[in-house]
Amino acid sequence: LIVVSFMGQSNINNETYKPENRKLSKFFQKGHRTGEVADLNHQLKPKSSNFSITTKQKLDSLIYKGNGEDTNTFKDEFTYNSTGKATSNIGYYAFTGTYGWIPSYKFEYLYDSDNMQVGEVDYDFDELTNQWFQTWKNAYENDENGNRTMDISFNWDEDLEQWEFMNKREYAYNSNFNLELSSYYTWNFEVGQWYYASKVEYTYDGNGVLMLMLSSHWDNDASQWLSDYKNEFTYDDSGKLLKDLKYKLNPQSGEWEFNHKQDYEYNTNDKLVSVSYFNWGETANDWVGSYKEEYVYDADGNVAEFYEHDWNENSGQWEYDYKSSLVFDNSYAYEDLLLPFEFDAEMQEEGVNLFNHMVTEAVSSQYNGSSWDIDETTNLYYSSIELGIGENRLIASTVYPNPANDYVSFRLDEGPRKMQVEIFDMFGKTVLSQEILNGGQVPVQQLNPALYIYRLMDGDRVFSTGKLSVR
Repeated sequence: LIVVSFMGQSNINNETYKPENRKLSKFFQKGHRTGEVADLNHQLKPKSSNFSITTKQKLDSLIYKGNGEDTNTFKDEFTYNSTGKATSNIGYYAFTGTYGWIPSYKFEYLYDSDNMQVGEVDYDFDELTNQWFQTWKNAYENDENGNRTMDISFNWDEDLEQWEFMNKREYAYNSNFNLELSSYYTWNFEVGQWYYASKVEYTYDGNGVLMLMLSSHWDNDASQWLSDYKNEFTYDDSGKLLKDLKYKLNPQSGEWEFNHKQDYEYNTNDKLVSVSYFNWGETANDWVGSYKEEYVYDADGNVAEFYEHDWNENSGQWEYDYKSSLVFDNSYAYEDLLLPFEFDAEMQEEGVNLFNHMVTEAVSSQYNGSSWDIDETTNLYYSSIELGIGENRLIASTVYPNPANDYVSFRLDEGPRKMQVEIFDMFGKTVLSQEILNGGQVPVQQLNPALYIYRLMDGDRVFSTGKLSVR
């Protein structure tokens, strides 16, 4: 969840309440991934128009209130289209002792006829004119499989009253729809063209598991790519991520040197319980602790408490810094919820699903050395929405066994002799794609135990979708 202190422009304190000074609530900001790893979220998503009619609980708004020095109140409101895609996010704030919400910022999300996102426009609110003014926009291009292939950012020039190019990302995928290359460009205003800036190359093993990320920058003088960093990933036998080891290339020696690492630990239920961050200390010639996340689960698999620790170099131990306690409504599971994408796929950490059930409240506290002081509270509000299946008529299907261990068979009551089976994890990533005969089997023993979404199709025609459980 991204809980933002909605700091917009204000006549009362124009230095504090500016959009660029928005801060993220400490617990939820950790899931807002940026940079190279975030690029992996651009992979194929199931199109919502292909799902049958169902009732969801949509997240309408959240209200955040500070309990420490800052006791002002902030709010996010969300709107959706008829297929469940978020169309806007409007932020407000209210000063303590005053009445009424003051608009601060707005994000509008644009989609094509296939319900794939093709743009986003950002606005800030001018209280003097009582109007929204556009500040930034992104234009997206997607391939026929729904993978994002291009992301162009624009800045609004108030003097010229026109959009100006800022930067661009291009994405390339392999035959398994895994992101293979992310290229970043900046716009040169003087010559009016794009210039190389950096790129990231992704390498996978035979099962499509990410093993290596190589980051490079473009050297204009040498007119060539120069390597900067590489990330190597280590997994256990069941596919859980154990280590993300980052190296920095020494340009003088040409050797890779330790730079940063993240260690992951799990409980007996394969739930992630901690992520420890370390930096390489050249003086100590060893890893030096930096930051640690810790997850505590309740009996229903929800993240009931989240802790942040800082490293004390004097004692050589982790020390409490911050925690967040979450309250859930267990009558609604993750599959019952409709969430803006900032609160959904981008919020899912490796092995952690913050929305195993409906989150209704998050209370964040700061450690003062001996006890916890509450400094912010966030409440989330939902309502029901009925979603349709779109223009495609779905066909009844039989999937057995379900739950599955080794193989699963797919049979349509009617339809083509051959069909394509696509299986997605709950984050929208394609984990299996295979052509079979109607009634044929698909091996699933390589998949981690979890709940998945399947889609049976032929070309662009979707015949059936549903849920598949793998044990």
